Amino acid sequence: VRGRNPFKDLRVRQAIAHALDLDAMRRTTLRGQGVPTGSMWTQFVNGWAQESDRRTPYDPARARALLAEAGYPNGFTVPMDCPVGTYDEACQAAAAMLARVGIRAQLTIHPNAVFSQRVRRQEPMLYMLSWGEPTFDASYTIRAIMASRAVGGAATWNAGGWSNAAFDALIPRIDQEQNPEVRRGLIREAHALHNAQLGHSPMYHMMIPWAHRAGVTITHRADNQFQVREVRVE
Repeated sequence: VRGRNPFKDLRVRQAIAHALDLDAMRRTTLRGQGVPTGSMWTQFVNGWAQESDRRTPYDPARARALLAEAGYPNGFTVPMDCPVGTYDEACQAAAAMLARVGIRAQLTIHPNAVFSQRVRRQEPMLYMLSWGEPTFDASYTIRAIMASRAVGGAATWNAGGWSNAAFDALIPRIDQEQNPEVRRGLIREAHALHNAQLGHSPMYHMMIPWAHRAGVTITHRADNQFQVREVRVE
């Protein structure tokens, strides 16, 4: 595509979401070790809500129709960046699914150090990125990924450049609100705005298996860490 950015059109972003068969990806590529989602964070994170976890249904015919409506009846070609290791197989599967609706993603799998620097320099045109919540609070993702890049140095990982003034206006209110329930309501409102515009297309929550011998009990925390004091040995 020359002289146009197809991703600025909501219909193109919707087409991408409709093109991804996440149930098939979970069964095959992820070998069952994933939870398809429509949310930018898991139910273990403060601010999660069931209504924000509705996924865009897999519908390749609808994806092709949306691309045609947006002016791309034959699709288009776009470079796609992914890191080596953690989810490169999922990147390959996603690229194949996009190709079926006409989005020909030319996938390059980079070493992690190269990929992370490309994202921080806002170089990728299309990319997949995993993210966690070490604070157990949604504001971490809101600020780092979903906010406009111009918001006070935030959104250093928002390489796609999605920006919504109403969303950004909620951030200081979330930061300042002292009532937990009111604050969670503001987070849900922000999440709903983001999902309606498909600022990003959530795919799945990764499941990280742990192994330990019989007689050892370990609490698998949401941040994928464990505390020695929580380990029980029989």
